Amino acid sequence: MIEQEPGVEVEIVDGLRETGRFPIDRMPELYTRWSERRNLWRTTFYLTNGRRWSKMLFYPWHQLTKTELSAAILRGRPDVVVTMHPCLTAAAEYAVRKTYYQPYLATVVTDLFYGHASWFTHGADAYFVPTDLMKERALRQRVREDLIHVSGLPLNSRLSALRGQRSQLRRRLGFDKPTVVCVGGADGMGIQRLFPALADLPGGIDVHIVCGKNEELRQRLERSQPPGNIHLHGFTTELPEMLAAADLALIKASPTVLMEALTVGTYVLIYDFVPGQEFANVRFVQENGLGDYSRSPERISRKIREYCGREAAMPVIERAIDFVPGDGATEIARQILTQSEPRSAGLSFS
Repeated sequence: MIEQEPGVEVEIVDGLRETGRFPIDRMPELYTRWSERRNLWRTTFYLTNGRRWSKMLFYPWHQLTKTELSAAILRGRPDVVVTMHPCLTAAAEYAVRKTYYQPYLATVVTDLFYGHASWFTHGADAYFVPTDLMKERALRQRVREDLIHVSGLPLNSRLSALRGQRSQLRRRLGFDKPTVVCVGGADGMGIQRLFPALADLPGGIDVHIVCGKNEELRQRLERSQPPGNIHLHGFTTELPEMLAAADLALIKASPTVLMEALTVGTYVLIYDFVPGQEFANVRFVQENGLGDYSRSPERISRKIREYCGREAAMPVIERAIDFVPGDGATEIARQILTQSEPRSAGLSFS
């Protein structure tokens, strides 16, 4: 947004940690534990996945966040409020309504093909969705069609420039063997379960494991004294380059890292997904020949050996380019600036 309109001021607020009372401010950590209990997550997701039940589920949540959200909005007096989390949409809508002026409210949906009903609360001025399937989902939730914009998923702006740069990036990063980049999301979710199988791979296959912000996990894996072909990373800003240089991306089916890998044209092997909102991501990858899926560490190890044992593990860039949505960040920013005509500032809750 700043690139398109240099005079715009943008403030990013962690809507859960900074504006939620206990236990809402602990939800990022609780989410990881909860979503790993697949049956519990699946049951909760589908039982509450409707307008009435969604409102009942999130009513206590709103009571614990709305005051702080309102205060944040009044303090910053933004012209635009953008929400990017399904648990904040209704609370942000309430907070905006209670202000003495009416900032433009936009919801950016970050699930790819299927999302919880809580994304669509009917109080926003615009809903930006990444795919046509998510637009259909919004319409089924009775969102007005003129408010829905298919914009793609907001991704790192460097990704498009990395297409076709695989050889140069491999030299720069020192990827001189068949290379797997394993990503567990920002919190390193699921990596611990896979680690013994990855550590048992032949020394001729390099594995770069990105633990994200989970420094405790990185240190725990480091203490296990992994073999020399296992390389451990914490949070890194070079993840786009690593994915573009890899022969294979071993990932959870989270929308952002999945689209990052496919945007740079790297074959993906999905090792886990969150039931409900991420199941369709797995099906999308398999049906379009962009990768594969298995939860079994033994099968994952076998698939890695098979793929990296090929004479030339070719990226899927030519096929992926037809399926990956466009530059969502640029399109969303352009439409928000056009529709809202902001005068000074925007506030983003994520």
